[in-house]
Amino acid sequence: MTKTYFMPTSDKARLIWLNNFNLKLIAYAAILGILAPALLIVSNDYKAFAYMVAFKAAVKKFAKATTLFFKKLSNATPETASTAYPTFPGAGTVPTAVPVGIIPRTAILVRQLKANTDCTDAMKEDLGIVGTDIDPAFATAKPDLTMIITGGFPKGRYKRGQTNGIHLEEMRGTATAFAYLLTANKPTFTDMRPNLVPGQSEKRQYRAWFIVNDIVVGVPSDIVTISVG
Repeated sequence: MTKTYFMPTSDKARLIWLNNFNLKLIAYAAILGILAPALLIVSNDYKAFAYMVAFKAAVKKFAKATTLFFKKLSNATPETASTAYPTFPGAGTVPTAVPVGIIPRTAILVRQLKANTDCTDAMKEDLGIVGTDIDPAFATAKPDLTMIITGGFPKGRYKRGQTNGIHLEEMRGTATAFAYLLTANKPTFTDMRPNLVPGQSEKRQYRAWFIVNDIVVGVPSDIVTISVG
């Protein structure tokens, strides 16, 4: 039966997946020939991802507390004692800095593991790099993706139907493989990235999968190519 894409799409689910992948990869490192530098990259990527998930949650909580404090500071019944300003609590110890592209970098490693003849089906399942069976209702679902230039940026459109959105990938410049770009839950989206070389047009390619309950399903859309610049 056709399988879903192995990588979850929500930050919370990805954090759980990355933690499992990091721990299980350490356990299988000797068998699969994974050296210490590669393990360190995976470990640092997980810690960086976990820190930023916590940081985003802390920022959201702090923004809410700040708004409430400002309303009280501005409009509450006057008091004689001064009130301390809110301070951002942070998100714990800052981990080692890592290069951008944690998810695409991990996907490259996963492809290498799947091609490793020493990586058994049981190991793949344990590492979480095998998708689950697709609901037959979505097994052949294929997005009808279109792209146009609006305001100087590529704007995409698709029909969501009974799905929750799309998982979008792109390729440009010297890239030779598609990489994750964004998850769109609305029927339109815009790629706001500047061109790799300012003032020079570039070709971008896009493809998309449908998402149902944070799981990538169906088959990829036709590749859409557009010139930007």
